Amino acid sequence: MEPSATTARPGPDRAGGGRRAAELRVTDAGRQMLRETDHTVGSVEAPLLDGLTAEE
Repeated sequence: MEPSATTARPGPDRAGGGRRAAELRVTDAGRQMLRETDHTVGSVEAPLLDGLTAEE
């Protein structure tokens, strides 16, 4: 008996509600993280970016 589409191992578009659902979950988590850490972004990322551009 061949596996049907419902019993086959789920692909990236079927696992956990589909790819779009996963993208939405990641986006929501990212937004929440940005809200929680917004006050530190300037002090943390700016020196890192300055260091990267200085080496080029």
